[in-house]
Amino acid sequence: MLGGPVIMQWLNHRLLIGFVVTDRRFVCGLHVYIDIVGSSINSWLILVIAVERYLSVVKPLLIRKRFKREHAYIIIFIIVLLAALVPISFLIIGYHIPKCLLVYSRTYQIIGSIEICIVYVILSMLIFMFSVITIHKLRYRLKNHLGRRIRISILLIIVSLSFTAFTLPFQIHWFISIVQRSIRTNFRLNLFNISFRYLTLTIRNLNYTFNFFLYSIVFIKDTFVILHCNHFQSQLTFIARKTKDNRDDDRGTCASLRDIRTNDFYALWSGKDANDSNINYYTHYY
Repeated sequence: MLGGPVIMQWLNHRLLIGFVVTDRRFVCGLHVYIDIVGSSINSWLILVIAVERYLSVVKPLLIRKRFKREHAYIIIFIIVLLAALVPISFLIIGYHIPKCLLVYSRTYQIIGSIEICIVYVILSMLIFMFSVITIHKLRYRLKNHLGRRIRISILLIIVSLSFTAFTLPFQIHWFISIVQRSIRTNFRLNLFNISFRYLTLTIRNLNYTFNFFLYSIVFIKDTFVILHCNHFQSQLTFIARKTKDNRDDDRGTCASLRDIRTNDFYALWSGKDANDSNINYYTHYY
């Protein structure tokens, strides 16, 4: 969804590629709409991450006591809903512009500038501000130890700052193109502006790939641990069901990790009764 608009922009380049995919008005409007929706969702989620890290460092008790998982779901739902409803005007504008020549639409330029300010400029400033303050608060903790929470905070701060860095070229190009509307340009300058626009769009959308790369590095170990624990727990559940009839207390057919003891492993692999009193072994809980 996020990479589609960039691919369509490159395919839409008459001089470099040679054919157009957004000649149809509906496709043109849909292309602009998807681009704005994806960018808006990403921008607002990055801002929420920056604010959450700031509050976690500055006021950790407030985060633990006041905010729950349900609040996060509500915030995400509101962001997605607003991001889907607000850019509908771009879908309408793109539908009424022939051959998707958006650069010649003054209405598109005005509404687009407002969107750029809201989605990128203002949010980038807020994200940068919260990230700098969070780094300033974390510097004393970094000198003493590097715990897991601090590593995650550093990761999310890098994600926030990378958003500002990767989207800045596109912001600069947008406002330069607005200024150039008032001056006369030649063919070479127009070609450069179009190519630079596609390049900045590509850099902007590389932000999403970079974020995925960072998340993969940090959480890949946790992913394997979760998968391993799921497999491990399924084996323990099987053991619990097998030894249920030999237990005095009936606690159900499923047991948690804390309820399964090492004698159950012995019963599974040796084929003997786990409750046999002649077997000597140490019992401990996981």
